Amino acid sequence: MSPEDAATFCRVRPPTAAVSRGPLAPCHDGRVALEITAARLDPAMLDLPWSLPLEDWPTELLAALPRGISRHVVRFVKLSGTVIAIKEIKADLATREYNMLRFLNKVGQPCVVPLGVISGRATADGQELDACLITQHLQWSLPYRALFSQGLRPNTEQRLIDALAVLLVRLHLTGFWWGDVSLSNTLFRRDAGAFSAYLVDAETGEIRNGLSDGQREHDLDIARVNIAGELMDLAAGGFLADSVDPVAISQTILDRYRCLWRELTERQRFEQGDRWRVEERIRRLNDLGFDIDELSISTDIGGTTIQIQPKVVDAGHHSRRLFRLTGLDVEENQARRLLNDLDAYRAAQDRQNDNEEQVAHDWLSQVYEPITRAIPRDLTRKLEPAEVFHEILENRWYMSETAGHDVSIEAAIIDYVRNVLPGKPDEVTVLGVDTIEMPVIAMFPDVNQPGR
Repeated sequence: MSPEDAATFCRVRPPTAAVSRGPLAPCHDGRVALEITAARLDPAMLDLPWSLPLEDWPTELLAALPRGISRHVVRFVKLSGTVIAIKEIKADLATREYNMLRFLNKVGQPCVVPLGVISGRATADGQELDACLITQHLQWSLPYRALFSQGLRPNTEQRLIDALAVLLVRLHLTGFWWGDVSLSNTLFRRDAGAFSAYLVDAETGEIRNGLSDGQREHDLDIARVNIAGELMDLAAGGFLADSVDPVAISQTILDRYRCLWRELTERQRFEQGDRWRVEERIRRLNDLGFDIDELSISTDIGGTTIQIQPKVVDAGHHSRRLFRLTGLDVEENQARRLLNDLDAYRAAQDRQNDNEEQVAHDWLSQVYEPITRAIPRDLTRKLEPAEVFHEILENRWYMSETAGHDVSIEAAIIDYVRNVLPGKPDEVTVLGVDTIEMPVIAMFPDVNQPGR
């Protein structure tokens, strides 16, 4: 970068600093200074054309990725061998959202990773431009509209809402009020036949010590209305089955959310002789993918009944266990499926009494890695390895059911590579579909009108 270009970047603020939006101050050569808020700055970021409106950036900088619906200009940009997402937004809102995403990442919530905020932008003739929020592109993720453009199997809309309900519960347990819950503000990754949801837009969110029932219900009502409108858009574009009722489907997020919330937070009462119910409650929560750090246990005055209530719950039980055993960092349902296969391997090898870490190491080297490495190089961009492993196991099960006997894993791999995987889109990038061009019939539909 030349000295003239470097003069544009006079002020670099630490990540905790608040960036004020006062009068634009010129550098020593009369050019406007940028203000950069970043935890760690990639020098290549300084070479991007910040003096141009984001919608005018040259196409050679852009990555062909599907975009969700956004009230702001959003572009995916290739940078240092990776992809970043840039959103043009007012400086105070950009800084607020940046800090919000940093907090959610620190407490382990599923959301995009913030990289920085660029403010103080201006065109060559001095016209002021909005700031830019920069986040890391979540690999293998897709907006919901791109998923539906692929012709997915039935009930996909319900699986997406299930994932969104789990995400909302996790955020609420952290004390995060979203304020704009929707499929559009979420990214989805495949998770062993289901989906995992990630927050991608925290612009309207608020962090509190805890949420009241009214605040949680407000988020749910926002979700219900937004999801109904989004599904209506899909139906208008022919991307939703005629049998699907958008309003009825949107209502199910309330049921899914409330069921999970009760399971995670509700106080349970039972007789003193039924102490086994404590372990049962823990196992049930583990099956849902949550760990318990603490239980509140109390008895009545006579000591005849016991009450238990989870104090702190955290998602990712199976993924953390798999990571501890194998070093594989995957989604929760994928981890559950891989752990089931690990348990089956352990039983088949009659190694129930062996060290768990050693068995896991052998399973990784003898089962998981040979299967995932069997995928031809030109097909590795279709799905991430853990999802490929899951689908091969599924393919083996279907082949065995059809044949009436066990089919070898080798035969299942050959069939999957030949007949199944080639027909899937390249989800590492998903080129060739611009979801912005999919029809949108209304931003705020009246979901109370039946038949819309």
